[in-house]
Amino acid sequence: MIFRASLLALALGSNAFAQDDIEVQSLDALDPMEVGLPGAIFDMTLWDGTSAMLARTALSQLPASDGEGYRSRALAEMARAILVSGGYPPSGARGETDLSALRADRLLAAGGAFDGFDLLERTPNLNRSPELARLHADLGFATENIERACYTARSLLDGRDSAYWVRVRALCMAAEGQSSAAELTAELADSIEPDPDYNRMFFAFTLGQMIEDEMPTLDGAVDLALYRFTAADQAAEPAFADGTPAWLINAVSPPRLPNFLQTDDPQAELARAMELEGHERRIALISVLATPGDHAAAATALNTLMSDEDHLLDGMRYYGQDVSSIQIDADTLAFAERFAFAAILAGDARTARRWLRGMVDGPTTPDVGPTEVDATEASVKPAGSEDVPPANDAPEWVPAGADEIVAVQLAMTLVDDRIDVASVEALLAAYLERHGDAVLADVIALQRLGAPAVENLRGRLAGREPETVSPYVLAMEEAAAVGARAEAGLFAVAALNASEDVDTMARVAPVLDELGLRSAMLELLLERLIQRSS
Repeated sequence: MIFRASLLALALGSNAFAQDDIEVQSLDALDPMEVGLPGAIFDMTLWDGTSAMLARTALSQLPASDGEGYRSRALAEMARAILVSGGYPPSGARGETDLSALRADRLLAAGGAFDGFDLLERTPNLNRSPELARLHADLGFATENIERACYTARSLLDGRDSAYWVRVRALCMAAEGQSSAAELTAELADSIEPDPDYNRMFFAFTLGQMIEDEMPTLDGAVDLALYRFTAADQAAEPAFADGTPAWLINAVSPPRLPNFLQTDDPQAELARAMELEGHERRIALISVLATPGDHAAAATALNTLMSDEDHLLDGMRYYGQDVSSIQIDADTLAFAERFAFAAILAGDARTARRWLRGMVDGPTTPDVGPTEVDATEASVKPAGSEDVPPANDAPEWVPAGADEIVAVQLAMTLVDDRIDVASVEALLAAYLERHGDAVLADVIALQRLGAPAVENLRGRLAGREPETVSPYVLAMEEAAAVGARAEAGLFAVAALNASEDVDTMARVAPVLDELGLRSAMLELLLERLIQRSS
């Protein structure tokens, strides 16, 4: 322990201890709010201008780990960038572990189990906070860091006699080979609060048996750990109880795929896949995708894999890297817009440009890099190059529609953050013409970020029905005005997650830009564009 009196003695000499009025205090230990992770956007002063009460209020407006989550992944990433930022605690909040637990819970909802676990691994004195300790243990079991979860269970000071912690210690003893002590501990837990599903898996584990028939429904991270120890079919996806938080379900790795996926008859395998469901359907579709030669079948399989995901954008992200393996021809160009979007979401701009060229010039167009669009004529031409005529034996092909070309080009403009160039005005005008007032919020947000003004935008805005301004927006603007950056960012995310109307988008966009979250705002606009166009 370092004392202020010791530091003073070094400065004044040993006679300093003869004074009666020397204040002796221990230097403050690291506060959990000071812990951060990679990807943070703020420095240590992020909570300047914010009190403990205001920080608690702002954090409480974000989705909780056991709630419905975020409207989009871009919003979740926006929240994550703020929540992983470590800094000096808000005024009056040092040592308040409930605020640290609230932050960790909100990070879990935004960033998932691995981010949450990494944050708590760096957090000091977990054993003094039952709330933080339980969250750390659950995340340890969910992410297969059982030793760390057990360490927390052994070192906990308060609340260790609850049924939850007794069951955790029983599992830890079993994992360490202490079967007899583990079974006695599990029986003690059952006397506190019965749990037949836990007992079934636990005693199978201690006996070294695998459960061959139907597994119990899992309702927590401890059950998930036991499932991994005792499920005979490790390729099967576990069944979770109703109300299980999304972060726990998402922590489960997808089933392993077989090593050899190619098929001798892609068209027949594609037809068979369409009759299947679940994991078997996915395996069959990937077999078609992995088989070279039949480009049309591969493109259909890839499009189906994307569409089968619960959320289309997630499917496009997950399979976006596979777009580069699809040859552009007269058959596959039917999926050009979706494949271009998927490549963009996967970070493969080069492949997206190839598909954009194919949408206009057909399957024989070579990859020549960036393109320029004349939105009024709906044509796309490579910068500084001539049109490439199709081969004589190429099948008849009709270019994509102007709306599709505009949507893909505008998406690429957002990714490159080139929204301030003059040609964007024509893209936005065409986009607004296609979708009308449904995209008014997106267009005005882009203008606030530096895009050129669109003709008659003011007239459209003036003709709108009045909207009620969200209290989150007002709180955001007040926080931004006094320099409370983290608070302003949290209220901005809360406002966007609650509503993406014109007033909200127009007022939140410049604040996020000022806070250093411009790319996150552009990502949100990109998601909205792709979702609307797909």
